[in-house]
Amino acid sequence: MKDDIGKGSWVYRGIRNLIYLMSKLVLRLEIHGAENIPSQGSCILASNHASFLDPPLIGCAAMHVGRAVRFMARDTLYKSIGGVILRKVHTIPLSRDKGDVGALRTALKAIKGGNLVALFPEGTRTEDGKMHDPKGGVAFLMAKSDVPVLPIYIEGTYHAFPKGAKYVHPGKVRLFVGKPIDPAKLKSEKKGSAGYREMGARVMAEIAALKPE
Repeated sequence: MKDDIGKGSWVYRGIRNLIYLMSKLVLRLEIHGAENIPSQGSCILASNHASFLDPPLIGCAAMHVGRAVRFMARDTLYKSIGGVILRKVHTIPLSRDKGDVGALRTALKAIKGGNLVALFPEGTRTEDGKMHDPKGGVAFLMAKSDVPVLPIYIEGTYHAFPKGAKYVHPGKVRLFVGKPIDPAKLKSEKKGSAGYREMGARVMAEIAALKPE
């Protein structure tokens, strides 16, 4: 059963368009390879994670094919008025303090429902600007969904709005979108958590390969 959110709600589109405009002005945003984002069908967008800016900027990349992107957001963000907005922009609440099977099932349903779903293999924002080892939960979703994975490398958001920052600093942000990877090329012969770690490592390698020299 399809559950594709398509272009997204009017709230989603309005916020995304505003963020895109502000990012062009303040962050001199450049998006390379947006044509690699599929115009229809299920796909996982897998990116490095350095800032709260990363999810909306990935959403800006997908606007070039007229599609909305679903994200997972930690459940603590839903405890204020911001939670209302997060639900309007199609996010999926996730508890990072315990194994949130329900959130993983919801994300898997969203992926299989024909959506673009963005995941961050590292699980959380980097504290030093460097890429780190992937978490097993994201690789689990990739393995179970069996859909193409689109690697994305984002440069500049760590300097513009790192973890703990209160304000966005003007700078230069570039987003590089790779070509979709067939899920068969990512699968590991190892079983269980070891296999998921290897799969996650392969995805992270594809993301790192997009980093400009």
